[in-house]
Amino acid sequence: MTWKRIVLLAVVVGILLQFPSLWLGFVPSDLGILPVLERWYPEIGQPFNVYASFFDMPGYPWWIASETRLEFCRPLASALLHLDHWLYGRNAVGYHLHSLLWLGGLIAVCGLLYSRLPRGLGALALVLLAFDECHFISSGWICGRHAVVAAVLALLGLLAHLRWREQGWRPGLPLSLAGFAGGLLAGETALSILAFAFAWELFAFRPAPGGPAAGQRLLGVLPLVLVAGAYLLFYRTMGYGAFGLGYYLNPTGDAILLLSGLAVRVPALVAAAVLGFPASLWYFEICRPLQIALGVAALPGAAALLWHWRAHLESSAARQLRWLIPGSLAALIPAAFASPDERQLLVPMIGLAPVTAFFLRTAWRRWHRGWAGRAWRRVAAGALVLLLVAANFVLPVALRAYGFIVTRSGYRFYTRIAAQLPLDPARRGEQQLIAINTPGYLTYFPQFLDLHGPPIASSWNVLSAAPHDLRLRRTGPRTLELEIADGQLLHSAEEREFRPPRQRLAPGDVIETALFQVEILEINDRGPTRVAFDFHRPIDDPDLLFMAWQEEAFEQVEPPAVGETLTLKWSPLSWW
Repeated sequence: MTWKRIVLLAVVVGILLQFPSLWLGFVPSDLGILPVLERWYPEIGQPFNVYASFFDMPGYPWWIASETRLEFCRPLASALLHLDHWLYGRNAVGYHLHSLLWLGGLIAVCGLLYSRLPRGLGALALVLLAFDECHFISSGWICGRHAVVAAVLALLGLLAHLRWREQGWRPGLPLSLAGFAGGLLAGETALSILAFAFAWELFAFRPAPGGPAAGQRLLGVLPLVLVAGAYLLFYRTMGYGAFGLGYYLNPTGDAILLLSGLAVRVPALVAAAVLGFPASLWYFEICRPLQIALGVAALPGAAALLWHWRAHLESSAARQLRWLIPGSLAALIPAAFASPDERQLLVPMIGLAPVTAFFLRTAWRRWHRGWAGRAWRRVAAGALVLLLVAANFVLPVALRAYGFIVTRSGYRFYTRIAAQLPLDPARRGEQQLIAINTPGYLTYFPQFLDLHGPPIASSWNVLSAAPHDLRLRRTGPRTLELEIADGQLLHSAEEREFRPPRQRLAPGDVIETALFQVEILEINDRGPTRVAFDFHRPIDDPDLLFMAWQEEAFEQVEPPAVGETLTLKWSPLSWW
């Protein structure tokens, strides 16, 4: 089979595995970009950067830190979203088809990169990459497409850079700069591709005889430094980045917090990249120690196995892995600025897929040939084959299927609870929904409501998203006190998404919102335990609709009378 047919096969496989995304519609995270695309709130967002100022939209929780901002520089990806909206409006199928084209382009460009490997090894690596579950979010969520666009353009820049450096192809320099610049304009994911270019210059560059090696190396590194430096300077000067969020690390913030965050997130990504242990389990804090331990053990283990089997590695493959491996490891660092999940592995897996392919091919040959006839070696090789097949073929398909099911279930869940709300269509702009407790913050639920009617997000107000029972006491015509029983506010993962633990609230702190003023009354060592709400209008106003989450549903409740207390039991969220 020719290499072109191998690449075409991999592209078809990758698109078919992702094809069910056509029925996902707008996932909850996509609902953060629709208000900007449709200019629901003209004062919010930037027309040519829909990934900026998400948290200026109405409906976000009262405990969000005042300095919280999430503003990414992605004008090219934003322009493509505007094009989609112009062509398809609210028909999400067109957006998803567009994303599938970029996914096919990513696999095809990786095919050009893997053509530098021996035919069999490159083909297996490309198929492994097509199966990888990291594409589920990156191309299945419309808001995640920016990463694929950035990777495709920056990879084209990388290929042009390599041809310029290896063959002296003069158009390669301007084309590489154009590719890197285009990738960076699509998203910060392109920085991870730049890591591969630096790795090639450091570990694979061979100076021409008769000239100064340092000068030749500087010739290749200098354009990379200039394009990366110009981008980072612009990014910093314009104030882009994530500020005041638990989900993202701020590269320009406190150095100790940054390094400590990377120290635990990078191993979790390594465990996912090397062993296939799902990175998205990071959301469950109980799994984090295991992820970190597996990541710390996986890297030296894989390095030892690669060294042990180095005799089975063709010289041409060894030359490519010499820079692909360090490039992938370096790419993990910018990927770890966001909390670990599969989408963070989009770029690192480009360099690690050939390593996995080498392990799988060598283990298969060892097992098939009996590994010199020794039973224990044959068993070990067979176990490694099964592990690699499960981690790189069975598990990715299972995770994708699970992701599609959960995402669709989440959409149905939003639809179900939206139908429970006692909204009067004639007064949608006047009614104020007040959720006393919720099974999580339900991020983007207000925008989901807006998607199915006139904007009402400003009316969504959450008093508590803590996974604990609570008591709500009426202290006056306009005032309530909320007390958490056997727990505290702002300690769950969803609450910390908007206010990380380092930004602790203290007794006496006051937070002003459009509907009420919040005062922290008592705290424990983890967070607030009692808070007061002073509403800007009487609590008995008929436009204030108080809701409570009870046994898998929102129920409208009457606020307690002055001096009385309402006790609410917490019930967990089920998306099924």
